[in-house]
Amino acid sequence: MDIKVCRYFTTLARTKSYARASRELFLTTQGLSTSIKRLEATMGVPLISNGLGTLELTEYGRIFYQRACAMQNEYDLMLDEINTLQRRRSGNILFAVSTGLTNSLPHDAIERFNEQSTTGAHVEITRDLVDYDCESNLYEKTCDFALLNDPIDHTMFSSLPILKDRMHLVVKSDCPLAPKAMICASDLNGLTIACVTPGEFRTSKKNEPIIREAAPDAKFIYSTEMILPC
Repeated sequence: MDIKVCRYFTTLARTKSYARASRELFLTTQGLSTSIKRLEATMGVPLISNGLGTLELTEYGRIFYQRACAMQNEYDLMLDEINTLQRRRSGNILFAVSTGLTNSLPHDAIERFNEQSTTGAHVEITRDLVDYDCESNLYEKTCDFALLNDPIDHTMFSSLPILKDRMHLVVKSDCPLAPKAMICASDLNGLTIACVTPGEFRTSKKNEPIIREAAPDAKFIYSTEMILPC
């Protein structure tokens, strides 16, 4: 049995909601439901009882929950010890960076740190990840820090804003908008705008309707490709 399924079950039992549990676990509701059904099939007994708008554990589920919590705690302690030893020996700091934010990093400072490090510590950057994947990496402890487009809404993490909430527009030097220090959404009317996919980025999902209303003739093309320095 996959140890992750224990976490899925204990989170569902604690939140009593597939929607809340799936948000905490960075899973789809359908994916979580499928995992729980597969777990019940493996155990050969029902673990969840869906009443009238409520989610309760069966008698089998309560037994499984107690044991699963103990298993998960032991697994987390083991994983923390292994990760601590691995990080101490490698001395590396793993930094996940969300799509479009690589230019916000002080690359020169990071390169100088890596070159001048006397302890063997180095900063390693994982690029081309959407916010969701960065959050998952943090949750699974496969990175130490993450730079995201939107703050994480999760009880396990602390988010520190380092940039004001604004949109940046990158245009060619001969574009009429290039000399302007600031533009309005209506200035984009008639232009073709390349942006990240709204379904994967909360900021894009929020701002696109504003642009469409102010610039009805603007066209959108979508990409999740990392915007790299030229």
